[in-house]
Formats: sequence, C-alpha cells, structure tokens
Amino acid sequence: QLGPQALLGLFVGIVPVVIGMLFYPAMRDYPGGFALMAIALDEHLAQPKTLVLRGRGEAVTAWSSELAREFLPDTLVLAIADGAPGLPPLLDKPARPGEVNAWLCRGVSCLEPINDLLQLKERLKEKT
Repeated sequence: QLGPQALLGLFVGIVPVVIGMLFYPAMRDYPGGFALMAIALDEHLAQPKTLVLRGRGEAVTAWSSELAREFLPDTLVLAIADGAPGLPPLLDKPARPGEVNAWLCRGVSCLEPINDLLQLKERLKEKT
C-alpha cells in the first residue's frame, strides 16, 4: 500500500513528465500558441494594472516620461491630455485640481485619483 508521501512523490515527479510528453509535439510545432496561453493565464490570475494619467499636455508628458524609467511590467500607462475628444467613459476621467491626476485601476476597479508623482510611484510598487 502506498503511503501519502509516496502518492505525493508520484504526483510531483511523474505526472508533470507525462503531461509534458503528451503535449510536447504540439508545443514543439506551435510554441507561440502555448506562450500566449501562458500569458493569458498569468493575466487571468493577476489582472494587469492600468494607469490613466490626465492633465495638461506638458505635465502629462513629464509624468509619463518619469514613469517610463520605472520597471512596471504589469502596468499599462495611458497618458491622455485634457481635452482629448472621443474617449470612452473608462478613460474620460473628470478634471480635478492639480496639474496631473492618475487613476490606478485593476480590472474595472480604480483607486481614488493621485496627484503626487512620488505617492503614485510608491503605490505602483505595492503588491495588490
């Protein structure tokens, strides 16, 4: 009779090898499809962040340039100057006090707007 540790060893050691052998021909022939599937799974498990910057053109450009120096692999930064026509409701944020306001969103949930660049950088570093 196999004990729980032996079953765990079987599952951890052999099952991944068998699954790999089953899918290897398809992975070899269509590697891009499997890479895209892995990316989709990653985005499903931890939704990427969207950062919407709104404000005066020069200030938005300055914030965007400063954020481009940061490592933000899971964040899409959208820098949109005030007065840009034809924006969808999600991006058409209301004007607020301050040169630039940033809305940090995950999925369809957004935090309160942030109008301080240093505070925004700190918030972007947080694991949420």
